[in-house]
Amino acid sequence: MKDPKKAKMFCKVIKIPEQLSYIVNKIFLKKKNHKRKKDKHRKFVLSTVTCVFLTFLLILNVSPSFAKTVSEIPIIGTVAKVFTIKEYKKEDNEKLIDAKIPGLENTGNTELEKRINNEIMLKINEILEEAEKGQKNIKKLL
Repeated sequence: MKDPKKAKMFCKVIKIPEQLSYIVNKIFLKKKNHKRKKDKHRKFVLSTVTCVFLTFLLILNVSPSFAKTVSEIPIIGTVAKVFTIKEYKKEDNEKLIDAKIPGLENTGNTELEKRINNEIMLKINEILEEAEKGQKNIKKLL
């Protein structure tokens, strides 16, 4: 069929089935519905994993015994140590300071850990000093 006229005639002779458009539409609808189901499944799995992770973090920071036990597990322990928040409390008759301090541990780069944890402590110490100055100013006014 090197002759374009013969090819054109041949194409005109071929009859397109009447059901072709129906079949094509049906296939596209199936594909679209399958994608919706897949997206719903993906959202469900993602939300479940997120809820489990957030629950793990909550229990990890509320229960010291759980945090200690989990920190001894090889792989999960390193993750737990990164997300454990240390607490600093100072209380007397005039003031109550309750600070939760995040820390970074077991990343494999101890110099980075020390630098980041030091920066965190410096910022928290600045905030604590400001709070104590504010408390002393209020005490003077009273």
